[in-house]
Amino acid sequence: MADAVAELEASGLRGRGGAGFPFSRKLATAARRGATVVVTLSEGEPASLKDAVLALTRPHLILDGAAASALTVGAKQVHVVLPGEHPQVADAIRRALAERRDRGIAWRTHVAGSRWGPGDERAAAACRLATLRRTRAVPRTAARTDLP
Repeated sequence: MADAVAELEASGLRGRGGAGFPFSRKLATAARRGATVVVTLSEGEPASLKDAVLALTRPHLILDGAAASALTVGAKQVHVVLPGEHPQVADAIRRALAERRDRGIAWRTHVAGSRWGPGDERAAAACRLATLRRTRAVPRTAARTDLP
């Protein structure tokens, strides 16, 4: 694990989100905390379709990265949050998951509403809780009763 984190740190690999957070730091933190790997394909940036384009053209690239991350940190499950507003993306990922033969990894999909916040630090907890309750992952804002 330490070797993988050191290699990733040396590579300078950063996340695709707006903050460009170093991936090596995410991986090291996940390993220390009993990792849950979450892939969020529900984009919150208006007019951005970078995740959708990647999911539609190279879905296995996304899933390979998630599987490698899970194996590196010892996670047994990978949660994939699919965009409710782009069913074609969800279909592409589901087809790719059906083609996979990953040993030791359980794939869980969740369909997010259109107001899901992809940068939400509670995404992993929400997906895990939804799995335990056997319910859909729901964006926090949709569950609030004080919204118009």
